[in-house]
Amino acid sequence: LMLARQHTKLGDLQNARLILEPLIPEHNLESTEAKLMMLGIDKDSYFALANSDPNKAYELDKLRNKIGVIADEPMSVGLMPTVIQLSLELGQPALAAKLYERWAGLDDQHYLEHIQDAGRWYVAAGKPIKAAELYKITGASTRDVNQASQLALLTIKAMLAADKTPLTLAYVNEYLKKFPNDAEILDEAIKLSLAVNDQKQAQAWGELRLALNPG
Repeated sequence: LMLARQHTKLGDLQNARLILEPLIPEHNLESTEAKLMMLGIDKDSYFALANSDPNKAYELDKLRNKIGVIADEPMSVGLMPTVIQLSLELGQPALAAKLYERWAGLDDQHYLEHIQDAGRWYVAAGKPIKAAELYKITGASTRDVNQASQLALLTIKAMLAADKTPLTLAYVNEYLKKFPNDAEILDEAIKLSLAVNDQKQAQAWGELRLALNPG
C-alpha cells in the first residue's frame, strides 16, 4: 500500500492501480484500504471529466456503487472519516449517516457525537423519520439525564422536519412528563401548539416556561 501511495503521489496512476488490483477481491482491513485508494484515483479521474462528457453520470453511478460496497467492508475506526468524506463528496448523505451510526458502535468515547452526526445526515438525506427513530432509541437507552433530554429535543426537531405534527405532539407530551423543566423542549412545544392553533395548550406550556425564568 505504501508503494501504491508513492506512485499515486507521483502521478503514476497506472502502476498504482497494478499494485492495488490484487488486493481488491479480499475482504480484510488491507483490502478495504486498497479499495479506498483505488476509489480515490477513480474519483479524481471523474472530477477531471468535463461537465459535457456524456459518460459523467455513468461514472458517478459507478463511484457511488463502489463507496456503497466499501461501506460494508471490514473497517478500522481510523478509516471511518475518509469513507464518510468520500460518501459526502459523491452525494451520498444517507450512506454517511449509516457510517456514523456504525462508527458510534466502535467508539464509546464519542458515541453520542456520532449518533448526532448520523441523525443530521439522515435528515439531510430526506430521512428525518430515520433520524428521529435513532435519537429516540438512543435516548431511551442512556442513563445520563442530560443526554436523554438532548436526544429528546433532537427527536422532536427531526419529527418536525418530517412534518408529522400529531406524532410530534405525542412525543412532546411524553418528553415533558420526563423533563418538565426543560426549557428547550417547552419552547418547541409552544411553537408546535401555536402552529396547530391550539392557543390553550400554548398558553399552558407558556406559563410553565415562564415559571422557569420568572425574571
